[in-house]
Amino acid sequence: RKRRNFSKQASEILNEYFYSHLSNPYPSEEAKEELARKCGITVSQ
Repeated sequence: RKRRNFSKQASEILNEYFYSHLSNPYPSEEAKEELARKCGITVSQ
């Protein structure tokens, strides 16, 4: 099964979240759902 990378836009959104939460980069369940919605991916991705 071939793995595909996230789109450039999704990567930018996820990186922005990560770098703005460096002291605690682990999102809550609500934040995960919001990030997934913004990125057009599933929470498990």
